[in-house]
This record gives sequence, structure tokens and C-alpha cells, in this order.
Amino acid sequence: ITGHDVAIGALGIRRGIVAGQFFAGQVSLLNPVDAPEEVLGCPYVIFPGNVGEDDALAQVHAMLAAQTVAAQAGPALGRASFRSPG
Repeated sequence: ITGHDVAIGALGIRRGIVAGQFFAGQVSLLNPVDAPEEVLGCPYVIFPGNVGEDDALAQVHAMLAAQTVAAQAGPALGRASFRSPG
């Protein structure tokens, strides 16, 4: 519920497309499609605090950072999908 409240109340996301999960059944990535202009294009990660290993948040950050670098490198690399490590 907290992730929903932040998306709606704080960020103004009215609609989004779920891009997938970082870890099976745990952490989801949402791409806002109906939201304020400054929020569009920013991925929204729904990360429950009681899931994953000690380094799960760091792993998600690394995956997002790698995806950002790939997207900036060119369209062919930017299409890589998010996959959990291992």
C-alpha cells in the first residue's frame, strides 16, 4: 500500500505499465505513462522493505545504472531487459 500511496500521492502517477520484476515475486518496475511531465521517463521501483537479501537494493540499483548506461550508449544496447543476477 505504501508504494501505491507514494506513486499516486507524492509522484502523481495515474497510470503505468509494469515492465517486469527484478527478483521473482518481489520487486517490480513500473514505467509511468500518465503522470506529471517531470515523472514521465523515470522508472518507479516498488521495493518492499521485507524482501530480498541484504544486498538486494544495491543489486537493483546496479541493474538500473547499467540499463541507463546502455540506453545512453545507443538504441541497440538500450533494449536489454532487466534480469536478476545469477
